[in-house]
Amino acid sequence: LTSGAEQDLGVTGPAARVAFDPGAREVVQQFAARALRALLDGGDQLLLLLCVLLPIRRARSVASLFAAAALGQTLAIGVSLLQPGFTADSLTALAMIAASVVVVAALQNVVQASLRWVLLLALAFGLLNGFAFGSTLSASTPFAGSHQWIAGALFTFVVLVGELWLGALAWATRGWLDQQGVPERIVSILASAIIAHSAIHRVAARGQLLAQPGSFGADRALLWLTLGWACVMLLVALAKVLSGRGLGSAAALHTAGVPSSS
Repeated sequence: LTSGAEQDLGVTGPAARVAFDPGAREVVQQFAARALRALLDGGDQLLLLLCVLLPIRRARSVASLFAAAALGQTLAIGVSLLQPGFTADSLTALAMIAASVVVVAALQNVVQASLRWVLLLALAFGLLNGFAFGSTLSASTPFAGSHQWIAGALFTFVVLVGELWLGALAWATRGWLDQQGVPERIVSILASAIIAHSAIHRVAARGQLLAQPGSFGADRALLWLTLGWACVMLLVALAKVLSGRGLGSAAALHTAGVPSSS
């Protein structure tokens, strides 16, 4: 390399031409294509996009959801680049948890959860899903030669812009269906059930990968995943109870003629 740095390159599959020190233009073309493949091959982010956009939402709410997921993905990709070397087991476990987040997002549509809980879920999914993109990027950066930062920035940009375009398309389609008089509640519940079914299969498939020889058991992974979501649901229920009590106390004070502190 002209920079004098050493690079470890690993190539699998059919024979391919590898440039050891590609130019900036070649890096842009190569990593834009890699980003698009990673975006369309993953699947989890597409399921979440569809899930959170099934209910009719205002443009500001949709933008907030996208920003939360994009922030999580950007942070995770950055961590993966600065601290590469995640094992296959850890990435599979993170992917399994990300698929479980999609299941919970589908359940949120059924129970009509408030936007703040959906925002937290989008941020959590972005963090988990971002490590999958980050691992793909960190494994590919040696092919960028001396332009690794260009490759990383471009890869992240293409992924986020692609998700934004897909989300805008899904949101516009959902709005068009609503204008045609398609009942929102029926569409939301039925489509959420289909998405949840697909996500559950992904959780089970990744659990089986974790159960292969040399890795920890799928039963233990699924147990901890179930316990983790149970704790989250208990905390959410506790927060709702406490917030309900606070609102009830404020209403009682207002009825009694006592001004509240807020």
